[in-house]
Amino acid sequence: MFYSAGMDGLSIGAESGKRFSLAAKIETLQKDIGYHFSDTQLLERALTHASLSKTHNQRLEYLGDALLGLVISDCLYSHHVNLSEGILTRQRAFLVSKATLLNLANRLKLHLYVRVGGSIGGAIPDSILADTIEAVFAAIYLDAGLTRAKQAVVHCYETYVGRDFLDVVAKDSKTLLQEFCQKHGYALPFYEYVQSPVPPSKQFTVRLTISDLTLAVESQATSKRQAEKMAAAQLLKQLEETGTGDYGSDQSRRS
Repeated sequence: MFYSAGMDGLSIGAESGKRFSLAAKIETLQKDIGYHFSDTQLLERALTHASLSKTHNQRLEYLGDALLGLVISDCLYSHHVNLSEGILTRQRAFLVSKATLLNLANRLKLHLYVRVGGSIGGAIPDSILADTIEAVFAAIYLDAGLTRAKQAVVHCYETYVGRDFLDVVAKDSKTLLQEFCQKHGYALPFYEYVQSPVPPSKQFTVRLTISDLTLAVESQATSKRQAEKMAAAQLLKQLEETGTGDYGSDQSRRS
């Protein structure tokens, strides 16, 4: 049995404040995270805050933070083979940020499962929820190894962001490029659609230029939006390589 008696001083959940059996809920949580534990005591520890017990999740949080950084880095590196280190670093920072982790935790409704002591009054703090999701990933790693933990991480991120969660880096590239132009007083990026010579085509070609600069790129994808994002990422790569507007040095300082 995952959950046992002895709930004195325990506050579980923020919605009702009422005690309930964690065992009755745990199957839903395991389904939502895409993994069923062999050793459910690992999951119990991952959901236990230091305010409740000496057997808590802080060491798991430490391990989960490193694990998440590795898994997300590996996914980005494999998925975006042409993007620079600076852009990959920026996107990893977004995907492992406390804000993103909190959104993941809220999606999984971890506030219904986290076990905290009576000193935590009212709603469970966001920081506890964000840390708990890291602890859960670490618990999966200890229970089944790196490959299975990576699968669970990808599953949870897809649930929150969508199946193209790794393409958030390209979405952000358009914003980064626009911010760069505004910072240095350049004309805003201009996206022009190049008609395919063999209609109807399943590919969209976008030519991206900045009138104040001599840089230009073309990118092709199955949607106009994706073609724009890819073009922006390529032009950012050119800016970084040439050091235009000190873009490359700016990225190095931020990395």
